[in-house]
This record gives sequence, structure tokens and C-alpha cells, in this order.
Amino acid sequence: MPFQMQREFKCKSYMLVRVSPEWLVKAWYGKTQFKTPPVACISNNQLKITTFKEYGQGMRSLSTVVNMEYVREESAREYCFEIPNCFRAYLHHLQFAKEVRLRFEKHDVHIVAETPSFAIQYKIQHLAPKQDVYIQTSSADISLEVGTEDWMHICQTMPHKGQITIECHTKKRMLTIKHSKNNWGACLMARSKAPTYKKFVCGSDIIRFCFKPVENLPAFGSISFMECGVFKWESGYMKVYLAPQTDE
Repeated sequence: MPFQMQREFKCKSYMLVRVSPEWLVKAWYGKTQFKTPPVACISNNQLKITTFKEYGQGMRSLSTVVNMEYVREESAREYCFEIPNCFRAYLHHLQFAKEVRLRFEKHDVHIVAETPSFAIQYKIQHLAPKQDVYIQTSSADISLEVGTEDWMHICQTMPHKGQITIECHTKKRMLTIKHSKNNWGACLMARSKAPTYKKFVCGSDIIRFCFKPVENLPAFGSISFMECGVFKWESGYMKVYLAPQTDE
């Protein structure tokens, strides 16, 4: 590392995170434009990227374990911010690196990438602070385990437009998934029977977008008909929340 970077690292309070740039780019859908910018939250050696479809009708978060370092006690132990387009665009060009170092100082981030023969650093100022985004669970939520790959295949074969209705049926393992135009349908076997009937309706385009396949997920995932009306999917480091939408 150049001497100037070493000296700068030693002079200030900061949080330092090491992460794969390729993972980051995949987590926030590459160069896809969003009406609501993605949010990053770093806490307890974990980095979470949350993306929003159509102002939050669909919300997907991917998490990964990261190495974190702190300098001085006043350094923040948690950092959540809105990811600006310039941050995403710059990381897109750093995918040649195995990892990058993100050094957070107040509302600025220094991005450092190294190879055996060179090092580069870029500073982005005035990151907008954000709160972590999640939806509280309830004992009244109805959760069922289903095959992860099976669920992904079903979602990716849905029509691009229209409404999708997902239903579980009392004392049955079979879930039914139907399109509003009655030109597409699917069924999926859960690992256990549903205790009661539940129904959820959402736009097909929202579901297709949120359930882009990702690597290294567990064989089974959990779907939940939440008491608040939201549909939740969770499998390994991936979570998806879908808001109900009944208008044609």
C-alpha cells in the first residue's frame, strides 16, 4: 500500500470493511435503476444490501459475512446508508479485485482496491444515513418450508404482467399459485400441512424481479403469510418481502 494511504489510515477514526465487489454488484442488481435507492447496513460483521422494487412493493435483502475493523472508541459500530448511483457505478468497475476495503468516516466512504502491483483509492462524500429496514414477525404468521430451487423456477416462469395469487389450504401441504388471466398456474408441495387457509395477491412483475436466482442458498426456504398482510420468503442469506396488491 502506498505510504500516503498508510498515514491517512492511522490518523483518523473510522470503520473498515472488507468485501467482494462482485458480491456487492450482484446484491444490488448491477446497473439496474431504482425509484428508491438501495440501502446498505453494516453491523456485527455482517453487511446487508436491501433493494426495493416500485417504492417498496417488493423488497429483497442479501447478507454476507465481512471482516470489520474499528479505530478509536468513537468509531460507529453500525453503519446504514443509502447507496448512491456513483457508488454502484464505481464498484461495477472494480470487479477485477478479489476484495475492496470500504473505510467509513462519518458520512464519507473511501474505496480502496489493490492488486500485487497497484492500489487505487476513491472517496465518495455525503452518504445519506438510513435506518435498517425489516418487518417484525408475529406468532400469528403462517410459515411453511418449500424447496428453494422449485420456488425460484416457479417465480421465473410466471407471466411478466398481471396479478399472482398464492394460497395455502387448511390441513394440506399443497400450495396453489394462479395468474389473474387464468393462462398460467402452478402448485408446490410444502414439507408440512398448513394450519389454516391463507391468501396473498401481488403483481407478477414484482415477484419475478425479487426472486432472481442467487448462488449457494439452502435446499429449503421458508415462506410466511405474515399477520400484517406481507408475504415473506427467507432462505439462508436471502430475504424477500412482498406487499399485498389487489388492483388489476
